[in-house]
Order: sequence, then structure tokens, then C-alpha cells
Amino acid sequence: MTAVQQMAIRLLGEQGFAGFFALRPAVPDIVALAKGLMRAYGLRLGNPRRSPAL
Repeated sequence: MTAVQQMAIRLLGEQGFAGFFALRPAVPDIVALAKGLMRAYGLRLGNPRRSPAL
């Protein structure tokens, strides 16, 4: 299992992951999911998050 799959299972849960891929998503669908998750969690590529403890 790839690291990407493992992370998707962590974020979506086993059933959510299975349900998403049961729909046979196209690459743009997967990219849209990744972008939505990054937006929801406040992540942007190339910009590490600062720890609130620092």
C-alpha cells in the first residue's frame, strides 16, 4: 500500500476510502479531493505550518 493510500484512509476512513474509489474517480476528481482536504486543513504546498507552541 502506498503512503498516499494510507493517508487517504486516515483522512476518509476505511469506508469513505472504499466508497470514493468504488466510484472509479478520474485523476481530476482525485486532485479536487486532495485540494479540498488541503484547504480544509489549512495546508499549502511549500509552506510548512508553524506549530502553535512556537
